[in-house]
Amino acid sequence: MRAPPRESAPDAPVDPVVGRDVPWPSRLAQLVASKTNALLGTMLAGVGGIALVVGWHAGPQKIVDANRYATLTGRAHAQVVDRWLAIETDRLRLDERASWQSAALATPCVVVEYTPPSAPASRRAFCGTRLPLDSRLEPSRLTELTSGVPFTWRRDARGFIEPEIRMSGEAIQASSAPRAAQTPGAGPGSAEALTALRLAFEAPVDGALAGWGVADIGFPVAFDPSDPTRSWPASVVDDDARRAPDLVTAIAGAIVGLLFWWQGMRLLTSRVPRTVAVFVTVAPLLLLPWWGEHFARTLRWMNASFAPVVGGLIAEVDRFDRLVASAPDVAALAQSERMTWPVDGGDYAGVFADFTLRTPSPAPADPDAALLALNDTIAAQMRAFDEPTRSRILERLAQDKREGRTRAGYAFLRAARATLADRTGSPAARARAHTFLAAWVTQPVDDPDPGAIAFDARIVLLRELMSIPAPNDVAIPAGWIVQRALARRNPVPIPRSGG
Repeated sequence: MRAPPRESAPDAPVDPVVGRDVPWPSRLAQLVASKTNALLGTMLAGVGGIALVVGWHAGPQKIVDANRYATLTGRAHAQVVDRWLAIETDRLRLDERASWQSAALATPCVVVEYTPPSAPASRRAFCGTRLPLDSRLEPSRLTELTSGVPFTWRRDARGFIEPEIRMSGEAIQASSAPRAAQTPGAGPGSAEALTALRLAFEAPVDGALAGWGVADIGFPVAFDPSDPTRSWPASVVDDDARRAPDLVTAIAGAIVGLLFWWQGMRLLTSRVPRTVAVFVTVAPLLLLPWWGEHFARTLRWMNASFAPVVGGLIAEVDRFDRLVASAPDVAALAQSERMTWPVDGGDYAGVFADFTLRTPSPAPADPDAALLALNDTIAAQMRAFDEPTRSRILERLAQDKREGRTRAGYAFLRAARATLADRTGSPAARARAHTFLAAWVTQPVDDPDPGAIAFDARIVLLRELMSIPAPNDVAIPAGWIVQRALARRNPVPIPRSGG
């Protein structure tokens, strides 16, 4: 009687050629090879995708844009009627980082209104460059939708900017999660991420300067005379007309991109039928103009760690050219809840409460002139206050500096210096002025940042403190601050030793 044939275990791999069970060393080698192919294939396809996107933007995208703008021959001046910062989360990074701010992207958006000749007024929304939500994203530094297209915030009755934030539901949910970390540079005192973001936006002096020293005059748009609702910022249209396609970069990007893409997809599809492999390799190339963040999201299915890297690099390719036009009601987060954060709210609430502030007439030419004008306005009104009021204001400023709140003090330097120099004034007020100024130049110090608003005017104010007579606990440290700030703006190269 013949023995029944031995059956292999149902989960044991079988050699497709001889039908025998694959021994465990071979199974281990296959597993390692499979994971290695997946990782290497993802990396090659990712690099290829980046090169293809670069090539597309250098050549074909410019041709597409030129055709799109060809009918935009009309010109009109547009006034901004609505503006906000749209905050959304980048799903590629949300699960990879501890802080929700690291996974958030902020997009400035505006709605403009313009009146074409012989046509009713039209409105159009534009959303610009997507920016990382970090400590560098201060309202006063956000001055462009995209390269060449200005962005300005709404003003309050004093002329200060009034930032408006609109957040996606996913961003609000992520910001409320326990794992969300505080915004870098937002200062202590808040464990809740949304509050930390608000604290980062509180900057009374910068908010005043961005309102007083930056004109809110809108910008010209180019529109289609046959359909005036189709429009685009005129500076973008004119700039595109001056820039010819970069065929060398386009061809190089295509060659390198296709080479890496083909090799990467060959590894990723090594275990699927050839017809499917060809389709999976070729079909995405037909959608290249619309890849953007969708490519990185697809790549995440293959390797969750490498996909955010690819997504970030692709985002950088068109970062400064990104501009999305739409009807106002479908712009990014246009229908989301509005949050308005006064620049002198929160910890700075009431810092300007004793003063009557309005945009000077004529308006300052730039933020530097605005800071000096703000100092002169506050100094003039301080002279009219009684001694208890002046002492209270100066005492609060000194306390704010000692506790790390340094975003209002630059508006009061001339007032404090004038109070200290007034020999006929109250000794108590003069003592409070000296305490504030001494605290202002004592470490840790808010050194002027060459990249921040009104750098030159801050240097002027600090140099004025250098003329305060003895005791020198104000003049000498003020000089040190000026030296450090100027060295940061104009660093002196270190000579290399010969030999």
